[in-house]
Amino acid sequence: MAGSNWNLLAFSLGLLLLTILITRLLTRLCSRHLRRLATGQHMRFSAVDRFHLAPRVGPSLALGAADVRVRDLMYRIEAGGYVYIFTAEYATGSLSGLRRRSVVVRAGEPAGRSGHQLIDIRLADSTLPLWKQYQSLMTDLVLSPGTPGEG
Repeated sequence: MAGSNWNLLAFSLGLLLLTILITRLLTRLCSRHLRRLATGQHMRFSAVDRFHLAPRVGPSLALGAADVRVRDLMYRIEAGGYVYIFTAEYATGSLSGLRRRSVVVRAGEPAGRSGHQLIDIRLADSTLPLWKQYQSLMTDLVLSPGTPGEG
């Protein structure tokens, strides 16, 4: 009986390690694909939120969005400022029914206004696959003329 408990434990640990390995492999493949997509649009790629966008995009997500995280960030400098395309992950619901959601977001930041409010925020259709969400937001990447803060 004791031997079967050890076998079950070893099997469970092996399964856990396999799951972790597969998750890391898929994350790397996704990042590699998004990096290529960014390069094709003359953008740079960062797997992390290097511009601290999470607290600034949170209010534009779903009502009551909490614990906002930004990952897979594409960015470039345009004539009027900066353009960001990234995945925003956030939690919604109450404690008993808390759910994590994610959506690809496109936002702008006027030149000289780093760290301030984001402008021209657009959310992709979250029912699409991740890479299609990115592609759907890559059209007309120039900041809209007449955006507040330009000048």
